[in-house]
Amino acid sequence: MKLAVVRALLNRSAGHIGMGRTAEARYRELLDNVKPSCSVAYYVDLADFLALTVPMTPIDSTPVRFFTAAQMIARKGIDVLLAACERLPATGWELTLAGEGPLKRTFERAFGQRFRDGQVRFLGEVPYAKRATVFAGQHIFVFPSRWDGWGMAPVEAMAAGLPVISTDQVMSMRDFVRNGENGFLVPSDDPSALADSMRWFMEHREAIPVMGRAARVALKDYRAEFGAEVFVEFVSRVVRERRHARQIDRSTSLAARDTPPTWRWLTESENHLVNFRQRARTLSKRAIIDASLRMPWRSRNPVGHRIMVYHVVLREDRKAFEEQLRFLQDHFHLTTVRNLAKKLRDGATTQTLAISFDDGFRVLMSDALELLEKHGIKATFFVPTGFIALSNDPDQAAEFCSQVHYYKQPLRPMTVDDLRTLHRLGHEIGSHGVSHLAMNSVSHALAAKELGDSRAKLAEWVGEAPAGFAYPYGDFNNSVCDPPTLVRQAGYEYAVTLRRGPLTNNAPQMTLHREHAEGNWRVHDLRYFLSC
Repeated sequence: MKLAVVRALLNRSAGHIGMGRTAEARYRELLDNVKPSCSVAYYVDLADFLALTVPMTPIDSTPVRFFTAAQMIARKGIDVLLAACERLPATGWELTLAGEGPLKRTFERAFGQRFRDGQVRFLGEVPYAKRATVFAGQHIFVFPSRWDGWGMAPVEAMAAGLPVISTDQVMSMRDFVRNGENGFLVPSDDPSALADSMRWFMEHREAIPVMGRAARVALKDYRAEFGAEVFVEFVSRVVRERRHARQIDRSTSLAARDTPPTWRWLTESENHLVNFRQRARTLSKRAIIDASLRMPWRSRNPVGHRIMVYHVVLREDRKAFEEQLRFLQDHFHLTTVRNLAKKLRDGATTQTLAISFDDGFRVLMSDALELLEKHGIKATFFVPTGFIALSNDPDQAAEFCSQVHYYKQPLRPMTVDDLRTLHRLGHEIGSHGVSHLAMNSVSHALAAKELGDSRAKLAEWVGEAPAGFAYPYGDFNNSVCDPPTLVRQAGYEYAVTLRRGPLTNNAPQMTLHREHAEGNWRVHDLRYFLSC
């Protein structure tokens, strides 16, 4: 079960980082398809170990001093080390063990019963800040662990200039130990193989300082700075490859844009179950709306002043959207949001509605604009200036669109000339910020910059500063600043949210409600929401 979960997570990732080359290779084995990978070690500061002196001359006739540092638990294989020591000659070696754990007393007794006094010493727990001191004066580091996901102690030993005998189940040593050059890797749970390597050093004392220096050299790239460089390069590579893949997808999407976009193209997932659930929710909502409107006590007539907000109107929505416009004209006086806001301030008496469009998608310059002009309706278009500025860079515009908008496929932004056309036709141009940042999660300075920069850019483009601002994602509650106050201070006359409900003459001008709709809705759906 655990392996299945790991496999699923890996296959959903853009790439993976292994703590050591063995982990990286194991992750690759679990993947269904090749993905970027790299190895980044587990780093600690080795300065105190690198400061220790590495012997330059062969070890003389003194006993070879073996050393290990590990928790006294079964996984660390101290019992295997005990069995290996029993296979060594009776003299010519000593062993020091550092570490605490539940099996320490057991091992002390076992070693004490088998070897003469002073040949094996237990140091107990060593303070972390002083751990390098216990490596000084030792000759060989032995690490009989049955398994270690990394294994820090043998890395410290190599930094201290000690050759290492480790089992092949210690992942760090698979990266750094070269058999016969700076130590030996032996099978885990094999006391004979461990004893053979220990005996080899006793018989080849002249190799100890040479292999100790080689051990330290093996760690030349073991620096946090080096790991950070590997990590940054890996992330950059993943981003480059994903961006390239997106560009390929978008080139297909751009080719598809020679034909009008459809709702299916914009919203359908590759997951059929997700699509089924989405269709089921839509049918359920429509059934609830239809049943509610049939209730005898339920009003069917729109009430109050309203602001509508659309995002896209597609070619396939043409009939439905025109029916919506006729319905709205039958029940409201239609105007721009700026004019409605002014009427609310002055005390409007005629039931009034404003139509607005968010996000500045160029598809609105086709059927939506044509139908608005056909029916003599002037609307308000709230646009993010950062999106409009990318109209000459399809790839960057698609990147912007995929990052901040709901749709599964990117849509093109309006151009500056499109905004000028809308303004010349009498439609209102409002601000939707620069980068479509949610105002409920930005700092005071960033909110003020989004408001000011977008307003200045729209004034430059169309020759008139915008009167209105639409909060991206519709929310304005912020724990570190007050966006409505900042909107007013930036020079805007009003701001709109995505909260539903009718508007009264005393409605707060910086948090006006809007009714969300889309071009493919039925008139029944509009009637339901506008009569609440």
